[in-house]
Amino acid sequence: MMKLEAWTPTFNPNEDSPIFPSWVVVPELPWHFYYMELLTVLLSPEGKALHLNLASFQKIRGSVAKIKIQIDLTKPRPHHVWLGFDEDQNGYGRWLEVQYENIPQYCLYCKHLDHNSHDCPIRRKHEENKKKKDQNAAEGYQENQ
Repeated sequence: MMKLEAWTPTFNPNEDSPIFPSWVVVPELPWHFYYMELLTVLLSPEGKALHLNLASFQKIRGSVAKIKIQIDLTKPRPHHVWLGFDEDQNGYGRWLEVQYENIPQYCLYCKHLDHNSHDCPIRRKHEENKKKKDQNAAEGYQENQ
């Protein structure tokens, strides 16, 4: 799969970027909050807001806002955001649920999409090679005794 992304000084063509655009759904967000200026601030803990889907932009689906954001797959994703007037979350406001759609897995070992570090075929191969190397070294040591 070919993916177009902005160049960075740390770009490596053999690795997938952990920054991934994904749809985020905010159920029960009042329709009068369906503005990019507000949603950018509201969803900043999740990632950079890119754009609203058409139904949210036109405010024709008043019970759910859907926003495309850039998510860093290496970081935990909060499942709630605070919609309120104070940063202490003590006053007027409420927690809103955040749902993510089609988030791929990201392997921190080989830095590729679609599997995690536990299931990484490259990590498994490296571990098998290390075991063989250690066994050969142990056998060689025993023969020299």
